[in-house]
Amino acid sequence: MGPAGERPGRRTRATRGSSATTASSFETAFRAIDDCLRKEDDRAFMALLEGRSPSPILEEAYRWNSWAAPKDADGQLDHHAALTGDYLRHFVNQRLFPYLEQYKQRPRNRKELS
Repeated sequence: MGPAGERPGRRTRATRGSSATTASSFETAFRAIDDCLRKEDDRAFMALLEGRSPSPILEEAYRWNSWAAPKDADGQLDHHAALTGDYLRHFVNQRLFPYLEQYKQRPRNRKELS
């Protein structure tokens, strides 16, 4: 038995709220990153105008619209392709975070990120 007679692994109202807050915080952070990356289209267009090859900040598989909000052929949210539950948790913890961690090791041009 855990504290106050709680069974191990049992979620209390407080821990459920904490998980929801954490999930909401992650979603907000991921959406902010995605909004920043939307500027990438403008940067790519400018690079082409300047005769340079556009260089994406994140690989396609790691962009919000690829794993959290993929679109079908009609441009609508594809609920069957969006990662959820354990698949989402595995992707974020085992693939996305390690991928993003590399940016600490490999700084890029600040102008490219603004």
